Amino acid sequence: MAVKFISQPTASRRLTSVRVIVLLVILCTIGPLIFMTSRAAGTSNWLSLAIVGAAIALSLPGALKLLPDTLPTHRKGYRVMFAIWVVLGMVASYRVVSLSAFMLDAENTAYAVATDQRPFDDEELNKPFSPKHNCFTSYMIGVELAVDGDENIYEPNNYRRPDSTTSVHTEVKDILNIDTYQYPPTFLLLPRALMLLTDSFFQSRTYWFTLNLIVFSTTIAVVGYWIGGRKFSAFWLAWPLVAIAPTTLLTLQIGNVHFLIISLSLLGMVLIEKQQYRLGGLILGYVVVAKIFPGVLLFYLLLRRQWRGVAWTVAAMLLYVLATWMIFGPAPWRAFLEYQLPRLSSGDAFWFARDNLKAIAVNSSLMGMLYKSVQLGLLQQADANMLAGPVMWTFTAVLITLIVVIGLAHRRMSIASQSADESQPDSAMRQQFVTAWLMILILGQMRSPFLPWTYGNIAILWLLAMMIPTTGPWLKRTIAIAFLWLILAIDIPLPFGPGTLTLDLIYGLAGTSVVISLCLGLTISLRRRSISWMDSPIIGSKSRPLLG
Repeated sequence: MAVKFISQPTASRRLTSVRVIVLLVILCTIGPLIFMTSRAAGTSNWLSLAIVGAAIALSLPGALKLLPDTLPTHRKGYRVMFAIWVVLGMVASYRVVSLSAFMLDAENTAYAVATDQRPFDDEELNKPFSPKHNCFTSYMIGVELAVDGDENIYEPNNYRRPDSTTSVHTEVKDILNIDTYQYPPTFLLLPRALMLLTDSFFQSRTYWFTLNLIVFSTTIAVVGYWIGGRKFSAFWLAWPLVAIAPTTLLTLQIGNVHFLIISLSLLGMVLIEKQQYRLGGLILGYVVVAKIFPGVLLFYLLLRRQWRGVAWTVAAMLLYVLATWMIFGPAPWRAFLEYQLPRLSSGDAFWFARDNLKAIAVNSSLMGMLYKSVQLGLLQQADANMLAGPVMWTFTAVLITLIVVIGLAHRRMSIASQSADESQPDSAMRQQFVTAWLMILILGQMRSPFLPWTYGNIAILWLLAMMIPTTGPWLKRTIAIAFLWLILAIDIPLPFGPGTLTLDLIYGLAGTSVVISLCLGLTISLRRRSISWMDSPIIGSKSRPLLG
């Protein structure tokens, strides 16, 4: 049980110190967001700093009231975790602030992530991926092509042709590398909204970076508060553990939407659990039509019999499809159905995931495992091509089975909780729900033919944070989780190793295998513990932890 400081005079002073520390870490997160937004709007450094100061001064009284009113101090583990959270939070804030200098000025590569890589024997492998690579370029070019009525926004030549004359090509020039657009037309609604704010690509890039950080911080706050209330808990470690990882920072740098999709998926699910079906459905509906793979969460909601959540999500999906048709016309949909979908099904849209050695090394999907095995001499190319289809469909069947097991177990737990006169699930059950959602997203994204290690590990790092124990023995398990985090937070190609990609191939193959094994083992554990929870004499008792 948490210790209430308010009831003790000496503890009251300690509570004030705790609140000040927590507030300091939070301000280190929010401050850069306000500063970035102000600078992107064209204000000077000094004016932007003044705006940050004014925002802090105005929000300080209210923020102090909203901070945690309890801090478990009777267990050494909590005190240690709180200290780690403070240190990692400060370091993560520093890393984000440093990266913001590059996001404000793309030519200021001194503050970019991973500007150097180890030298390779093959000159083709020595071509740097960052800081010039930028996924966000494809989003904005895709919007411009769709607005202009281009017949095929998925044609690679529209993006890679040297004589392309879109405004993004003209503005970017040689500062960043242009990427190709691969997502459904509905995804373009969000970049289109950014285009209404400014006609400058680099300003849009800054807004996009800020939006990612705002959504991530909001999701962390909503999920953490939903799980543990106004009490510091190990769940709050998710913020620094995800934000400080080199893979996460690189994802923010290249502007890939995957980070935003994972955050929005969790936010939408929590809102649906809180019975805020309209807002939750609007958020979850967008991520499903934007990236497809979060649709596995919709299947989970069906198994949970969350009919209103499903209905609002499906209604939102139809609304986004209709809005896309009305804004961009039928051409993007025709190109997607007739051109892009067949290329996605055959794998031609990601041809480099089979032929390019560097792309194979960073691909952490099921297809990546197959072609890594080919490069390591464990499989023949012909065998990998033949096995690709059966392996992917077998994996899909396993994923569906796991979702059924988890969804039905959570359905029974919810019924048991209601029969025990508990209006809301307790902290342990909520922790299990969020853990399960992350597992489903992790396995769902692996169904893609190409899942770069860089942003594919974001949900996994979040999952590891959710696995940090809050009850019982914590040291050994926390050390094991920290070790896995270190393995998965490092980007590929590795900063160390020989002049070939052999180590990277082995590292990536082993890492993906560990992640799949972790998810399978955790599913079994969640089911076993959910049964144990329902058999407990006191349903939802804090003495029957699900993950601790």
